[in-house]
Amino acid sequence: MKLQLTALAAAISLTVSSAAFAQQTITEQNNLQYNTVTSPAQGGGWGLDNLNESMDNDAWNASGFPIPRNGEFSGFQTGLNNMLGSTANGNESVIDQTTNLSSTTGNVASVLQGGGTDNQSLVIQNKQGTGDALSAYVDQRGDANASSVEQDLSYGAIANVFQNGTANQARVSQLGADLNSAQIQQTGSDHKSIIEQGILNGGASGNVAWSDQSGVSNQSFIKQGRQNNYAEAQQHGVDGINMIRQRGDDNVAYLDQTGMGNESYVFQDSRTAAAGNFADITQTGSSNDSYADQVGGGNEVTVLQTGNDALSTVYQRGTGNSADVGQSGGFDASNILQFGNDHEAVVVQSGNGFYNTINESHILQTGSASHVAEVTQTHVGSGWNNISTITQNSAVNASATVNQMGSGNRASTIQY
Repeated sequence: MKLQLTALAAAISLTVSSAAFAQQTITEQNNLQYNTVTSPAQGGGWGLDNLNESMDNDAWNASGFPIPRNGEFSGFQTGLNNMLGSTANGNESVIDQTTNLSSTTGNVASVLQGGGTDNQSLVIQNKQGTGDALSAYVDQRGDANASSVEQDLSYGAIANVFQNGTANQARVSQLGADLNSAQIQQTGSDHKSIIEQGILNGGASGNVAWSDQSGVSNQSFIKQGRQNNYAEAQQHGVDGINMIRQRGDDNVAYLDQTGMGNESYVFQDSRTAAAGNFADITQTGSSNDSYADQVGGGNEVTVLQTGNDALSTVYQRGTGNSADVGQSGGFDASNILQFGNDHEAVVVQSGNGFYNTINESHILQTGSASHVAEVTQTHVGSGWNNISTITQNSAVNASATVNQMGSGNRASTIQY
């Protein structure tokens, strides 16, 4: 009997022991889908879609991503395309000056053309006020260069055009208020540059615009309204395009492109109640594309792209936003969208330029106050390399940091 009880106890103990140590299976919960519509990605999609949560879809879809360029840039391109070039037979120059009868100072215009033939220059000055003279200076050397300077404003405008080469075209229009200054300098052939400051009977004063192009077939368009904006665009290479639109107050924009087929666009807006926006964009290499939009006030953006085929889009709508991108190598993307106020996003990406070795980032921050996101990615080898998507919406004091090195990394951060 005792032996039977002992055996029964052993059986019960074995059963309990087996139940206590039954193995469980842990399943992966990540459900990330790579969301893009182009190959390489180049910002066609917004990176990683977290299928476990719909909040990222809602935020990105509501943003209208991918953000199209401001519609004015299409009009700027049309204006550049419609420039007629020189129709001169030999060198031709026309200066037309009108001064308000009550003005104590007149207009000043000087045109120098030489070193070639078929250059054409037109200067029209209509001084409406009693202040400093309108000043226009044109220096064209080479063949078939064409320039047009129109100054129709109160007083104190300065327009300088320097062209050296063949078939370059420049146009400066200064209209409205006073104290605007513009300079176009083009060396090489087939460049086009337009600077427009103000509108007739419109207030645009204290604006400064520079355009400097060298190489072949570069295009530049700068348009400024309101007051105290500064724009400087430099292009050195072949087939570059840069455009700057400033229609608020106290905005500053620097564009510097070197290489082939680079494109850069900046639109900035601010009103007197807010500080001006600041943009500094540098691109070196070929086929890089940067688009920065800023509407509120006190926004800053810095984009530095070195290599080929990089894309960056920074779109900031509120006030006090800041973005700093980076990117070095082939097929880096980026795309930072920040709406509300006081966001900051820093992206540093490095690539070695081989096909299929892209870094992407895609940061979206909406809501108010104190979103911060920082992404650093360095890819090695081939395959999917470092894709990160950070979505932060309506969070206060939210912060997200992603640091990926190596190949085949993916990350998705959602904070609400």
